[in-house]
Amino acid sequence: MKKFLVPLLLAISVPVLAQDSTRVPFFKPEAIGFYSGITAFRDVPVTISDLQKIAPSSALLGADLDSFKTNTFTGSGNVNSVFGMGVDFRYRMRSNGQYAGFSRIRASIMYTNGQTAYREFYRNSTVRTDTVRLSNGQQFYVDSIHNEYYTYSWNYQALGIDLNQVFHTKDARIFSAYTGYGIHFGLIIGSYFSATHELQTGSQFLTTDSTATGSSMGYFTTNTRQDETENIATKNYYTFSFYVPVGFQVRFSKKKNFANKLCFFIEGRGGVNMMKVPGLGTRTSPFGIYMGGFRFCFENTQ
Repeated sequence: MKKFLVPLLLAISVPVLAQDSTRVPFFKPEAIGFYSGITAFRDVPVTISDLQKIAPSSALLGADLDSFKTNTFTGSGNVNSVFGMGVDFRYRMRSNGQYAGFSRIRASIMYTNGQTAYREFYRNSTVRTDTVRLSNGQQFYVDSIHNEYYTYSWNYQALGIDLNQVFHTKDARIFSAYTGYGIHFGLIIGSYFSATHELQTGSQFLTTDSTATGSSMGYFTTNTRQDETENIATKNYYTFSFYVPVGFQVRFSKKKNFANKLCFFIEGRGGVNMMKVPGLGTRTSPFGIYMGGFRFCFENTQ
């Protein structure tokens, strides 16, 4: 019996052991990338009372702004900088146990900084103080000018973890394209509020009466200028984003050499960003990222 059992066990175990020993790892690092760019998003919808919750110690936020003009308080948007580095992974497919040839999992660390919101309030007044007539008959008009500004900005620095899956056209070619989906988790590590009060008074000398013609020619001279500035540290918070990337990649060579491992890419992302701020709750706004960079593959691509 043993004479038949031992060969049978060997016949079964050898193929299994051979299969396990040749099975490829689930993830395989394929490339490392470096990139930079800009991120653009619509201002987070906040009000003056929201800013007072963010920076309760601000004295400039207590100014009476009823007589000041401004754009709509939701703002039009901000453009901020972004830098990052990451690794591209190939992954094993369940169907055949081999690496997917058209898809990649990408993980990266991203740094961004800029403004979450920016607002400016202003008022201008002009009073005619004198009219000067020269001997040749030319007249000059002298106006007293009063300009006053309040600016508020909510600024940040952030570190984030970025995960996405992209689907390539045949990336062994010189030119290829890709798209996919991704998520981003960010932690605000440096949040602060800035406020400035600027007061300008001076005189305006005109060669044309602006009150009569609606236009003027001349120059403005500032007699006095007063500035007040505040910088207040605010509580840190976190963000979460979902986005769709679309990119194009250019490989430096199709031959199996060093240039084949190096490629340049440009990528755009569009999505929705959610931020959880202490005292304000969750705020949502659309965003876009536009960036470019280089990838270096660990192996030549056929």
